[in-house]
Amino acid sequence: MEEYEDLTSIDYPKVRKWLRNKIISCQNEYRAIYCQDRKVGYFHLSSSEGMQELDDFHILKKYQGKGIGTALIKDITSKYPAVFLYVFKKNTRAIALYERLGFRITREYRTRLIMEYHGK
Repeated sequence: MEEYEDLTSIDYPKVRKWLRNKIISCQNEYRAIYCQDRKVGYFHLSSSEGMQELDDFHILKKYQGKGIGTALIKDITSKYPAVFLYVFKKNTRAIALYERLGFRITREYRTRLIMEYHGK
């Protein structure tokens, strides 16, 4: 968040507390991402608005650009015909990945975009 959010426009301590509480309350629902027996990331997938929400999707920097995120997203979109996610506007690399995989920007909020995938 620190890399992409405009920290001057939010109550950062409040947002961090909210995020921490969210992760703690949903910790059993988070899934680890592995590559060659190493934990390289995590994500949360939940049902919302009749779609699946891909939330808190993160691959450790050391493992980015190796196709791990692409493989995971392709797996998710093969199982669920409608998926949405939030992404920071400044995270142009992630936006390009999601667009390549068939996601489209559907809404825009201050520093974030909502992108949706609706089966091919």
